[in-house]
Amino acid sequence: MKRNTLKKMENVNKPKQYQIGIDTFDRAEANMTNEELLACVRFNIDKYNWRKKGQDKEDFEKIIAYAQWALKQLNDGED
Repeated sequence: MKRNTLKKMENVNKPKQYQIGIDTFDRAEANMTNEELLACVRFNIDKYNWRKKGQDKEDFEKIIAYAQWALKQLNDGED
């Protein structure tokens, strides 16, 4: 992968402003029910989907990342 592509994915998965202390998703998992977590994910997917700034590639990558995380939560809950 090109360096710019790696940097873009870092912005999607772990934006600089969230790279302090405990991971945001780890903190959410520790403090919220599965239902609350999925509601937050739905909200964030909706937020990126309806932004007025224009749909750039990073917005779609964030939507996909949130959806994949939600699927992981749902799959883990089946065990």
